[in-house]
Formats: sequence, structure tokens, C-alpha cells
Amino acid sequence: MYKLISFFSLFLTLSAAMAQHTEWRTGVRDTSYSSRSDYAQNVKKFPFIRLVPDSPVASVAEQRRLVYARIGSRELHLDAFLPSAMAGRTPAILIVHGGGWRSGDRSQHIPLAQHLAARGIACFTVEYRLSTEAFFPAAVYDLKAAVRWLHANATRFSIDPAHISVLGFSAGGQLAALMGVTNGLRKFEGSEGVPAASSAVNAVIDIDGTLSFVHPDAWETQHPDKIGASAWWIGYPRTERLDLWNEASPLTYAEANKTPFLFLNSAVERMHAGRTDFKTIMDAHHVLTEIVEFPHTPHSFCLYEPWFPQVVDSVVSFVGRVDHWRPRAAAVSGSPVASAEASSGKDAAVWSPDLGNGRYKNPVIDADYSDPDVVRVGSDFYLTSSSFEDIPGLPILHSKDLVNWEIISHALLRQPPFDHFDVPRHGDGVWAPAIRYYHNEFFLYYPDPDYGIYLTKAAKPSGPWSPPVLVYPGKGIIDPCPFIDDDGSMYLVHAFAGSRAGIKSVLAINRLNKEGTQVTDDGVLVYDGHAADPTIEGPKLYKRRGYYYIFAPAGGVGGGWQVVLRSKNIYGPYERKVVMAQGSSATNGPHQGAWVSTVTGEDWFLHFQDKGPYGRVVHLEPMVWKDGWPVIGEDKDGDGTGEPVASFRKPNVGRLYPVSNPAEGDEFNGRELGLQWQWMANTQAGWYYMNVATGCLRLYALPAPADAKNLWQVPNVLLQKFPADEFMVTTRLSFTRNPKLENERAGLTVMGLSYADIFIRSAKDGLHLCYGLCKDAESGGVEEEHDLAMLSDSMVYLRVQVRAGAVCRFSYSLDGRAFVDAGETFSAAPGRWIGAKVGLFCTGSEHSNDAGYADVDWFRVEKLP
Repeated sequence: MYKLISFFSLFLTLSAAMAQHTEWRTGVRDTSYSSRSDYAQNVKKFPFIRLVPDSPVASVAEQRRLVYARIGSRELHLDAFLPSAMAGRTPAILIVHGGGWRSGDRSQHIPLAQHLAARGIACFTVEYRLSTEAFFPAAVYDLKAAVRWLHANATRFSIDPAHISVLGFSAGGQLAALMGVTNGLRKFEGSEGVPAASSAVNAVIDIDGTLSFVHPDAWETQHPDKIGASAWWIGYPRTERLDLWNEASPLTYAEANKTPFLFLNSAVERMHAGRTDFKTIMDAHHVLTEIVEFPHTPHSFCLYEPWFPQVVDSVVSFVGRVDHWRPRAAAVSGSPVASAEASSGKDAAVWSPDLGNGRYKNPVIDADYSDPDVVRVGSDFYLTSSSFEDIPGLPILHSKDLVNWEIISHALLRQPPFDHFDVPRHGDGVWAPAIRYYHNEFFLYYPDPDYGIYLTKAAKPSGPWSPPVLVYPGKGIIDPCPFIDDDGSMYLVHAFAGSRAGIKSVLAINRLNKEGTQVTDDGVLVYDGHAADPTIEGPKLYKRRGYYYIFAPAGGVGGGWQVVLRSKNIYGPYERKVVMAQGSSATNGPHQGAWVSTVTGEDWFLHFQDKGPYGRVVHLEPMVWKDGWPVIGEDKDGDGTGEPVASFRKPNVGRLYPVSNPAEGDEFNGRELGLQWQWMANTQAGWYYMNVATGCLRLYALPAPADAKNLWQVPNVLLQKFPADEFMVTTRLSFTRNPKLENERAGLTVMGLSYADIFIRSAKDGLHLCYGLCKDAESGGVEEEHDLAMLSDSMVYLRVQVRAGAVCRFSYSLDGRAFVDAGETFSAAPGRWIGAKVGLFCTGSEHSNDAGYADVDWFRVEKLP
């Protein structure tokens, strides 16, 4: 061992004597990396991304090219982005660009600085000497000098010197991390700038910056013979000065670190080297360290929509927690912040439940996901809901924190019996489903009130899902929930639909075979709710501490309550308790839902609220156990019956995750429709195609069924749910007619029991722009049609604005700027058991071997102006 130590000491001595590779220090600025060059590379793999532009914001004051230090004749600059109308001193962030320590420019993160300043944080984008100019640790000296300059100029910029954070991306992330962990370490201070001021930062936001050049997961460790950006910056290959490679690694200083960290990470694993080890050390020392992962993203995700708004929200939320500061609300529509959010397919922000300050507001999904059921697998939550006649059906939504959700798949691509559901069957089809994870598979049971209970399974929630198997045939058997007992026995609890079964307000339990694919007995009636709980339905069966618990809503969707039954025997007798009711809250119902626990041991309950034309939206309630009974929501008087919360702290899931809402708008640039779209019947070949070459959705003008009285009875109507109480939809489409045919139509509709639409119609004399209104569509009402204009061009912009109360106003434009109202407002009506929906249609009046078609360029969902 002594010989080994002596040899290592000799190696370090010889290494220290080696000269730096001055030939790498060219003195010429490297311009190979920029936001534009990065975009050109990434758009090939991610064609939907958009580079966020440098666009001044009215609420942000800018001061550019400020000199913060001089090194001889060399000036070092930064740019300031300051919130206007600040009340007192504000937190500040120094933003450090990436580019492999050799390239890049501070302009890379000006959009991020503008957006953060619009949210109330003063931001400073900074330049520093790159490796073509000076080796490590010169860049660290420069950045510490920039922080000293901020401290010295705190009064000038109205910033709080105790609340200066540093944020960096890629190489900038590594530098930011190194600054944070070396607070007060003299050897990294340098001498330029304002020497008497402090260089301390109070928090670090590291966006995909490595924590170690020598970690086993580091790229440099896995490619020891390659000379790359790290060597060019340090001035030595790792084989010559391993001690300097350690010295430049933030992980080296972790044991002494007391600075809070937020990691925002892409899907590129090599950029996370050392992160897990660092967090383990921080957790042991009780230093705030959070990780937000952005799956399926490029390394430079922070530059692009659709992820940019989530980056902004994550940073604002973290700074608010570290500095005990209340962030400014997101900018109003028209500012770059609002525009970035509106164009994001993942978070259009017409409704976002994540408040960005550790709290959420209800509903967590302000869209019609009726009868939600949820299961947790590991740290992931999966939600499914009723889909009735709409296809694809049985949506699967995913969340990491129960607040931010996204659609990831559908379990039902065609609905059996196929010939029955090849035409619209409004209100039939998939009623309240249940999802569970058994034997390394997802089990999803759903009822069809006319045919029985089906099962579909999948190894992954993204599918593929197996063809549905009829587990329990019969009419009126609804709302199933499976349960596996401690001995492996499998059961199915369910309710009854009086309209089909002739009985209701009772719950029954049946045995299942061990595969869960067939009911094996006649069942046992376990609860009769006629006396205390009329219309009890939607049961969910669980077991806890020796008790079987059945959670079930009663009293109807509009004014009911949540009941919990418990028994030591699965077949009863069951005790009863009301665990949540509307009380003094504004949430009527509250109706059917599911209990789920987090990895940290917290209990939560998701349920729906019926909002009429908006459908049945999803709420999240805190849940605690008291004397062996759950209490859901807020129990104001301590009687064990809670009431729904309007806002609450977010679930503790161990990490912070980015803002995400179910998809809404669609640019139609890919090979598939967005997952939010559904048809009113089983999809048929020839209805539509994605025209990838032009980035359009093509809809063909196929004839309606012979017995169709109106659009309600047409299967090829493409719709999505209302995403909020107020929003605006605009679409751009062009129509190519078959000149031999008349009455081919294509347009935008708000569909329900009554509906309205605005559309292009072909006639002998050309193309007409029309507005239609159909009252009592379900009963065969005739659509009234009004001519708006004669079109000289086949391209038009169509719009509908939806305001509070589901009041809709349609309009059109020929240039995309000036919009003309189509007529009187229309009050949207719900569908059959669902809310109103908005979408597209293209129909013809007769069969042809060459139908006309509509090319839809895009469909955008935005906030109202």
C-alpha cells in the first residue's frame, strides 16, 4: 500500500509539472454553437419544437451591455432584465449560458430572462471568458465577479442581495453548480471586479449541467482516450491532470455544501453524472435539493416550446420556496409568457391547476374526464375515465404528482360490438371503468350497460392493450372494480343501471377466476342504499388493516355525497359513513372517484364534479384516516365528514415535477392525431389522413348515413373536450370541392344535444361560408343554415370564443387578423352523459369515387384575448 501511495504522489508531482496545452487557447471566439445552430440540429428529431424568441415584454425593463468587470483591455458584459413596478427588493438570478465552455453566448438565455422577469425575478444574462481565451478556473473567477457586481449594485437594481441565485444550462449548469458549492472558498474568487463585495449565491438552478468529470457515469470517464470540451477548458487531458478534473467537479465539494439546488434535467442520461450521489449527500445534510425531469427531451429542452413554460414555472416555484417570496402571476394574454404557454401542446395554460408556489387549485383537470379511477405504480400515477361512444376510448392519463396530467394513450381503439358502434351511440358504450396493476400487468375493467363488463390488459400503460374480453355478460351491470385479497382470491364489486337492469341503488360482489377473465358465481348483494343512499353507484373496493372498504358516491351526480362502507368480511355486513359532502363549498356532487397513496405515505382522493355543458371535471382532495375511517377534503367542524377544497398544498411525492396539462391544440405536423381527439363512432378507413408533406390534417367529405337528420348522427365528426370555462379555438382550413357535387361541407363545430357550427359549403356557384344552428339535435332537430359570405378563396380562418356559462360566439377571417362575428351567441349544451365538445367535420351529400376534402393547417386553443 505504501508503494502504491508513493507512486500516486509521484504521478501527481509529475502531472503538475506538465504544461497546459496552450495550443488549445486560440484567442479566437468560437461561434459554432448558438440557439439557431442547436435548433437546426434538434428539429430533425423533434419537428414540433419552437425556439422561444428574444421578444421584449412591456412589464420588463431591459439594460444591455453593462460592464461588470475588466481584465486589462477586455470588458466583460451582462444584460439586465428588471420587473417593472416592483414593490420592494426582488430576488435576482444570474443566468450562465452553455456551449461546452468554448462556444455560446449570453444572448442564448435572453428569452428565459425576459419571461422570468415578467414573473417578478430580476435576471442578468452574463458573458465569461471561454476556453479559447482562458483555461479553468478563469470562467469561475469571472462569474464570481459578476455576483460581486450584483451585490455592489443591489440598490441600483432594487434586488435583494440575500436572494441572488445562479442558473446555468449545460456547461453553464456545471459552472453554476461549482459557484454554489464553493461559496466562500477563496481559491475560486479571482481578483477582478469589486473585490470587497460578496460572491455568495443563495441557490443554484442547474439545467443539465454535469456535476462530475470523473464520475463513472460521466462521458469523460466512459471515453478516457478522447479529447473533448472538458479537456479544452481545463487545459489538460484527464490522463495528465486528474487532480484538476476533480477540482473542477462540483461533486468534489458536496460534503461542505449548504446551498439549495434545483436540477432540471433532459432525457440525456450522461448529463446527469453525479446527480444522484449529490442528492444523497444533500438529503443526509438536510439541504433542499429538488429534481425535475423532462422525459423524451433533447439536451437543450430549456430553449424550446413546448417545455419552456414548464422550465419557467419550475424556476419561479423553486425561487419562491427558497426565498420565501410570492411570485408574480403569469403575464396577461399577448405577452411572450402567455404566447409561449398558448402554443405549447402540453400546457396551453387556458387552465393550469399548478399555482407554482407549492399549491394547486381545483379542478386539477378542468375537462370532462368522467368517473375517474387511478392507480399508482412505483412513483407514477395512471388515470382512466368513462368515454361512452367516443373513439378512441378509455383514455390513459399519466402524472407524477397528481396535479399535472398528460394523456399518454387509449386502451380502446375500436369499440365492440363493432357493427353496433360503427354509428354514433350517444351515451352508450364505456361507462365508469377501473384500472389496477396485477401480476406486472395493467388490468382495465369497463362496463357497457347493454352488453356487460369487459377486461382489457397491457404490459405498459402506453399499450398495446389487448382486445376486450367479456368477463360478465348482462344488461345493466355497471361500474366494476376488481380486488385481489390476501389469499389471492379475486373479486369484482359493481352496481346496477336501473334503465337496463330494472334495479338500482344496490351494490353486489362476484367472484372472479384467478386470471380475472370470468365471473364464476351469481354474486352477493352487499349493500342496499334505498333508505340512506339512493342511487349509490361507482363502488371502489380496497383493504386496510383488516377492514374491507367500499368507497361509493350516492345521491346523484348533481347533489350527492361520498359514502364509505367497511366490514371485516368482504360480504358484510357493512358499516356506513358519509366521508365527504358539498357543505359550504362551491363543488356540487361531489361524485365518483378513487383513493390513491403517494410513495411518501400520503393519501389523496380524486373525484368528479358535474359542471353541465363543461362535463364532469376532476378534483383532487386531501385524505386522512381518523378512527378507522377516511376523511376526504377539509373537515371544518371535526365531525369526520369533509368538504371539497378549492386550493391546497400539492402532494408530497418526493420531487418537484414540471407543469403539464392534457393536450389541447394540434398543429397536425406529425403522422398521428393528438391524443385529445375522439370520433363519435368507430373509425373507418378513408375518413382522414395526416398529410405530413404539408403539415395538415386532411378530412374527406364522406356522405352522412342515410337516416342522419343532422350532424349529431354523423360518425366522422372529430372532437375534443372543453379544456376550461373560458377559452378560444381558432383553426385555419382550406376546402377543395368536387365541382360535380353540391353540399359538401367542412368546418368548426361545438357539439352537444344542441349544436352550432361555422363551415364552408359547396354550391353550383362556388363556395359559401355559412353559420349553422341545430336545436334538439338528439331528437332529430333540423339544422338552420345562414349564409355569411361568398368565398373567392378556399382558405379561411374559423374561430369560436367560449366565455363563462359556455356562451359561444363564432367568427371568421379571410386574413387571420380581422375577424367577423357569425351572428348571435350560442349557449353550448352537454351531450349524452358528457360535456359539450369542440372540433371539426367534413361531410358530403352523396357517394362519389372522388370526394372533396378539407386540409386543416392547425387547430389552436388559447386564452381569450
